[in-house]
Amino acid sequence: MLNQKDIYPIGIDITDQNIYAAQFQKTRQGMVVGHLYNHPLDTRPDADESPEALIQALKVIAKSKRFKGRLINIHLPERYLNFILTTLDLGADETITDAIARECRRSLSFPLEEAVVDYASLFESKEKKKRYKAAIVAVRKDVIDTYLALTRRAGLSVGVVDLHLSSLLRLHRFLFTLGDAPVILCQVDDTQSLLSVVNRHRILAQRHIPWGRKPIVNHLISKLELSDTNGQAASMLAHYGLMHERMSGASGKAPKTKIADRDTDVAIYRTLFQLLTPFVEELIHELYQITGYVRSETDATQFEAIVLYGWASAINNLDQYVENRLNIPTRTVNPMTKLTWRVDTPELERIDGAPFGPALGLALRKASWL
Repeated sequence: MLNQKDIYPIGIDITDQNIYAAQFQKTRQGMVVGHLYNHPLDTRPDADESPEALIQALKVIAKSKRFKGRLINIHLPERYLNFILTTLDLGADETITDAIARECRRSLSFPLEEAVVDYASLFESKEKKKRYKAAIVAVRKDVIDTYLALTRRAGLSVGVVDLHLSSLLRLHRFLFTLGDAPVILCQVDDTQSLLSVVNRHRILAQRHIPWGRKPIVNHLISKLELSDTNGQAASMLAHYGLMHERMSGASGKAPKTKIADRDTDVAIYRTLFQLLTPFVEELIHELYQITGYVRSETDATQFEAIVLYGWASAINNLDQYVENRLNIPTRTVNPMTKLTWRVDTPELERIDGAPFGPALGLALRKASWL
């Protein structure tokens, strides 16, 4: 009799700034994070214009002794994906597949025959029969073929091409429980962030926004005239961040620090707060937009929580600031602090892994082999 064996592929998340890779391993103590890998990119990962840079980064993953096997799950860069959130009203003799094809022909800028189409969420409406709320994703076949060819040249084999939101949602479900009330998931990356509203049944909204940590860091370097050779701006974000609001809202005193001059310390908190709030208000505006859209399209009036992933955990008090502005319970989550690790994993890897969320969610998608 043949026994089925679960394999955890390597999850590879390709963004405009980095390639992130992660893999889980099954041990006697349970499932653990086996290895993480991050490769910064000097240019955008373009499969046509700069394929060699991508291939070399993928070869490092393929040759690593800490990663097991050559099977991978992969995200394509978001600019190649078309995400369609729509309502499908089926005709008399129309199937769901027919309706999805009809919507794609109407919405895509290229012929349906040149597309690979899937749906991340499909939910039948309670108000009307043969009406469905659908989240459809489509990508050109030639884009997938190009990336499959690149991975083969690097010595890797693709099992699944997945959606960033699906991976983030998979990670969130692994860490927490989703209920009927909508939850806002936000993945903050270097230059872009993913906003989505989900519940345990379906995807209610999704959009990518031009908001991330890198412009904030660059702004601090410029305004404070930092050399930033030792990551001063990032350290100030993590230590001071938006804490001035909490200080002024309570006793008005700075938290205890090792800095002797308390007046100077308070001034730094105030200065950082003034420099950061215009950027954070852009995020607040986008959150208002997406919550307003969901309220207009559904009967949801209350949101269970806002959960901030990625670089959000590297901005001190960001969650409290967002919660105060939107009056929705908010928390930042660094999955690195909630997962079990291989005993020989370097400590730095465990701490500095906030952007690995989508790669970890992708790596959670198991493959079964006989």
